[in-house]
Amino acid sequence: MISEPKVTNDTGSYLFLWEREGIACHVGRIKDSREGLSADLLFKTTAPGSSTHLHQARLNLTATRSRKEFAHHLAGRRDDVDWEAVLEQVCVYVVEKEREGEPIEEIWPEGATPPRYLLYPLIPEGIPTIIFGEGASGKSTLALILAACAILPWEDNPLGLIPPKDATNVLYLDYESDAQDIKWKLHALCRGMGLPSFPLHYRRSFLPLADDVDQIRAILRQKNAHLLIVDSLGMASGGDLNSTEPTLRFFHALRSLNTTSLLTAHTAKSELTKTKTVFGSSFFNFLTRSIWEVKKAQELEEDSLSLALFHRKFNRGKPFKPLGFRFSFGEDTLTVARQDAREDFLDSFPLSIRVLEALKGGSLTRAELMEELGETKPDTLSQILQRLKRRGQVNRVGDAWGLAAPREDT
Repeated sequence: MISEPKVTNDTGSYLFLWEREGIACHVGRIKDSREGLSADLLFKTTAPGSSTHLHQARLNLTATRSRKEFAHHLAGRRDDVDWEAVLEQVCVYVVEKEREGEPIEEIWPEGATPPRYLLYPLIPEGIPTIIFGEGASGKSTLALILAACAILPWEDNPLGLIPPKDATNVLYLDYESDAQDIKWKLHALCRGMGLPSFPLHYRRSFLPLADDVDQIRAILRQKNAHLLIVDSLGMASGGDLNSTEPTLRFFHALRSLNTTSLLTAHTAKSELTKTKTVFGSSFFNFLTRSIWEVKKAQELEEDSLSLALFHRKFNRGKPFKPLGFRFSFGEDTLTVARQDAREDFLDSFPLSIRVLEALKGGSLTRAELMEELGETKPDTLSQILQRLKRRGQVNRVGDAWGLAAPREDT
């Protein structure tokens, strides 16, 4: 008669221990599909003086024949254990726990708190944030700067971001570069900004996150890391990015980690509109709570570049205003500064903002505004002007429109 095991249940994995029999089993990389619930099982012996490893393989937890074959392999290593009974305990327990889902909570509105940020306003706490843009637009460099803000924490950072009160460990999963490149960028940042040295927990990655989630979970716990940076989303998802399955697998695995995450991604452009989105399945956009688009402006052979971040989606309130930054590169230095995003990216701002900027040079007729702004829809421009007038931001005198005079305090 097999004894009852002690079971440690971690999100996404399980550890079974049969003390009397001196065996243990780790269950991980659990996946539910049409064929059934499958997982990787690793059996070890805990009895003194015996071999540690017994057997490791992937098992369909809902298939009786698969269990019998697995038990046969185990019996070849140790024949003093009722392996079919052991596997029955493992399979029944894991299938039941995986399919019952999270426990029900009773939620009351009293005591509710507003959304919290790990790095305000770019990274809300506890949810995934995507920063996407064209290739070579500075996404990775920006991600490392944000990591520095969290790790130090960099309270007087020139970007105007509000870091956490306490130092926050960061795990950086790199799917595109290598450790030397990342190390050099951090060296240049510290040297250029006069920052003290700091540790970034770095991992060169190649497996899709869903296939690597157990190891990532263990590293997050071991390093006490509370921010996960994934660079980039396409490689971390694996498979056909336009297909739903790899996208859902990625977010299922990411959610099981229960941590704050920053994901870099490449951009896709619709053939029908100028709207840009995250490259791949629309579920990348649907399942992410906060999305920023990064745009770059840089002249050829310039040693500096301007970046602007536009908040395209936010499920916890209204989107934030665009943020502008400037990166300057030396031989072994990187300096960063905040700048007005309108300076180099005015064309990307809403029409109302571009109208107000155009009128700073003096009053203009609607026709002159259309020429100035390249606006081809007079009705759209008229609606914007009327809206700005109702807000008290512009006035009309004859055929010309101008900025309203600032109101004096009474």
